[in-house]
Amino acid sequence: MALDVSAMTAQTALISDKLITKAIANSATAQMLISSGNYQAGVKSQEAVLKMSANVTVQSGANCGRNPLDSTVFGEAILKVAPLKSNDNICAKTFYATYLQAAISKGQVDESIDSTIIEQITAKKIEAIASVNEKLLWNGDTAALPATGLQFIDGIRKQAKVGNTALTLVGADTLARLQSAFLQANVDIKHDEDFYIFVSEQVYDEYLMNLANRNVFQPTDSNKLFGSTGKIFVAPGLNGSREIFMGKQENIQLGIDGEGDSQYAKLKYSDETDSWYLDFAWSIGVKVIYPEEFAFAVLAA
Repeated sequence: MALDVSAMTAQTALISDKLITKAIANSATAQMLISSGNYQAGVKSQEAVLKMSANVTVQSGANCGRNPLDSTVFGEAILKVAPLKSNDNICAKTFYATYLQAAISKGQVDESIDSTIIEQITAKKIEAIASVNEKLLWNGDTAALPATGLQFIDGIRKQAKVGNTALTLVGADTLARLQSAFLQANVDIKHDEDFYIFVSEQVYDEYLMNLANRNVFQPTDSNKLFGSTGKIFVAPGLNGSREIFMGKQENIQLGIDGEGDSQYAKLKYSDETDSWYLDFAWSIGVKVIYPEEFAFAVLAA
């Protein structure tokens, strides 16, 4: 019985784009922004995102002529991305004792490695990278210490607080406090289709339990804040925080490079170390375009 592993590197290269796309898009927040079109690809280091603001001064139209009192201001927000990588050495014996052994069908003489085996080998790594990306998108802080792993980009939490003050909430439980926050949100945008209340998984669990304790029937697939038109988005990147954020989806822009050697998944064998090198490279960044349109609050424990 023989197992041909010589094609593993080439097979990984064939599906490299698929693997790294999963590593990025499997983050809940990145997936939301990509699916809604709120992302830019091909960002090498930084790129401008167009901003525009306009006001209207109503005038009497009884007289001839024109008097330009309105103003439209164009500007730009800078979307920055950080190049990231993950390098892993995996002992060859570990492969042969696990995934590669499972690839051999009993009674067959020759077996080759297909994309299914590659995806099994990389699945846990992709899951871990997606989790890291999710944390960075919300908690990234270029002023953070390297030990935190958050120093690569400025995340949504940091950007959305610029110029804003935490809302004062009232209510005896999480449900009531979320309702209090929604009532204080910007009335000009909180009824828009892409307006969301961003909460952690823990906060969402508390919210569901509050509903249950009040004997309120709420379909489990509903993301509406009970008693309001507000929609809830559960962002795992907020886990460990009691903060909630409210704003429009289109106000958050995801940035990736996704071109050339900046993005890849590689699996190759090293004779020197008798190990398989499993390497990933990708770039990611995020920009809150209009921080002043966001609101945030801290839920009491």
